[in-house]
Amino acid sequence: MGELNISISIMTHPMRRRLAKEVAEQLSHETVDIIIDPDPWSGPATLRTSIKAWASIKPDATHHIVLQDDVLLVDQFMDHVRDAVSMSPHTPVAFHTDWMSRNGMVVRLGTWSGARMIDAVPEYTPCLALVMPRHQIEGFLSFVKDWPDPLEADDDVMRKYFAAYQIQLKLTLPNLVEHLRYKSLVGNDSQGKRSSSCFVSTLEPQYFLKPSTCLSGLDDLPYFRRAEITLYSRQKQDSSEYYEQGTAAYEWSKLGLKEFASKYDIDLDHLMEQYNSFLDQQDVDQIHLWLKLLSPRALWGLWISGYILEWSKSLAPLSNIAHQEHVPEQVRDRIRSTLIIGGLFPEMSHLELIEHTSNLMPVVNAGIEAAHKSNAMIPYRGGSESHV
Repeated sequence: MGELNISISIMTHPMRRRLAKEVAEQLSHETVDIIIDPDPWSGPATLRTSIKAWASIKPDATHHIVLQDDVLLVDQFMDHVRDAVSMSPHTPVAFHTDWMSRNGMVVRLGTWSGARMIDAVPEYTPCLALVMPRHQIEGFLSFVKDWPDPLEADDDVMRKYFAAYQIQLKLTLPNLVEHLRYKSLVGNDSQGKRSSSCFVSTLEPQYFLKPSTCLSGLDDLPYFRRAEITLYSRQKQDSSEYYEQGTAAYEWSKLGLKEFASKYDIDLDHLMEQYNSFLDQQDVDQIHLWLKLLSPRALWGLWISGYILEWSKSLAPLSNIAHQEHVPEQVRDRIRSTLIIGGLFPEMSHLELIEHTSNLMPVVNAGIEAAHKSNAMIPYRGGSESHV
């Protein structure tokens, strides 16, 4: 592909047009189109505005990015976007993942290991900030022509498009876009605060070109949500067959912690001993504070989530690049923070979790340290990656 030319649209609703203007102000050196809901009185929906936004790609553009109107962009956003797109110019790339989503966990694990881009796993497509090459935009517009359900969410319709045409979504590591906390127009407030799994306001220039590592997809995804660790796996339960990789499949097998541990020969009894040894070393007032904030199950879940975060460096393809790439400390801090906030909800509200993140951080750090010292790290099992 020749020189990149990325056009930009911001999708909004007449009631939120001021928000879209604020996003455009963050892109003051770029040409930006604000795309307003073409039928705002037909009830809350995102698909019709999304279609119009993708159709607004400039005639000379190789790619087009659609942003929603409630975002904060990393400094020098378009410079980082161009660098990231140059790593994978023939695929869609998402710049935001929700801190409670499976792909949010993918971003944590990949960023923690030191990669700069990774394949997404099966889930709704994070459309808050998404770029696509022209030919895929044209395919999407054809795919949604005369769509039967105009109220279906654009992120699920986009998932169906990617699955139908075997299109692999890529994720930047870390996210380049934060989701701001405004009231939802389409009724998503029950999900709590829907922030990024790993966003920092500033990254060093050419962060994605040093050289950067673009990882193939995970076959197994450890996932921390609702205070529990589970494992999403491509391997079908009780079978040697595998689901499709990435966005080509909607769902994988889901294993509980016991089955997860069995698959990877992790000794849970030994981990519980390490966990209790950590608690035995703490001041009684600290223990009482933690158990006032969290149930015993959730406190243990938080410790083991830290353990799994560090342990996952041994999973292919993360093991290919672990310890080889520098991960800025501010990025590592953000990963640990969102692991707490996104992983424990609704044990506590997001606002309560944000307030108590510093109080709970020692638990995550203790799990990380235990994994770092552990001899239970699994051996490298293959995998692939490309260096750009």
